[in-house]
Amino acid sequence: MLLYCAGNMNPQVLAGMAERANAKNWLETYAHKASQNCAKYFASLECVHLGFQLFIDSGAFTAWKDGKAIDHDGYIRYAKDLREVAYCPVVFASLDVIAGSLEGDNPTPNEFRAAATKGWQNYLKEKAAGLKTIPTFHQGDPWDFLDLMANDTDYIGLSPRKVNTTTPEKAEWLNEVFHRIDLMGKLPKPGNMQNALKTHGLGVASPVLMEYYPWYSVDSTRWLQGGNGYYFYFDGSRIQLIHSSKWKRHVENKSGETISAIRHYKPPLQANLVYYYHEQAIRADAECNAYMTEHWLERGVDWNIAENS
Repeated sequence: MLLYCAGNMNPQVLAGMAERANAKNWLETYAHKASQNCAKYFASLECVHLGFQLFIDSGAFTAWKDGKAIDHDGYIRYAKDLREVAYCPVVFASLDVIAGSLEGDNPTPNEFRAAATKGWQNYLKEKAAGLKTIPTFHQGDPWDFLDLMANDTDYIGLSPRKVNTTTPEKAEWLNEVFHRIDLMGKLPKPGNMQNALKTHGLGVASPVLMEYYPWYSVDSTRWLQGGNGYYFYFDGSRIQLIHSSKWKRHVENKSGETISAIRHYKPPLQANLVYYYHEQAIRADAECNAYMTEHWLERGVDWNIAENS
């Protein structure tokens, strides 16, 4: 399983942190120039020794939140240009269309179908332009679009509804999605990896969901909170955090280990502390990624089999 750290900052600084934290998987978005700059640098010859893998997001969710449109032709040109110069593996999300709005009423079935139809048209346009992309199936979209995607490509995105939806409702929807994938004969499981459908979980990078569903990849912006007064660490199965308000006193975690003054782990005074705590969070994500990969390997979900078949 691939856990993509999503987010950007100064490209050279971020690449250095990623190297020290052994974090090789990064998601950047077309929606922000700073993120485009990170993607360009990470994909360059200068970073080839770091072994990065990139996931380029179309920016559809950002545009949906802000009520802005994405230049589809511009995105296609950007993706093709980056693909031509990249020295590392790069995958591209299709420009999906999300029904409704961030603060509006729940979309009607007709609105969900209209959005899904437009998103599918965008995917086909990208395909016709010679760009292989990952279409996204959203919670609320008609089920026939899941069939369309699974029959046309080997890698799709799955996006639970971000507003007016409870966690149990999201889980019920994901259960149904993977059940239908199983009925298609495409569920990742022992003996079926050559036929397995790759899925990318958008906004579902909780440890419970990563352990329960056989994702190919997920993404998380958690590391960005490292500069906001949080110390992140991986405890062997979960990512934990300690707020700076507790750093000056002894704190015991669930295993009974005393985390005495996290300041003990601070870098020299001349170091940038914001970057330092970002780096700790990135390292926690990388360690979580390794744990989840091993978790699924023990259950026979080995994506190397699928990719080498």
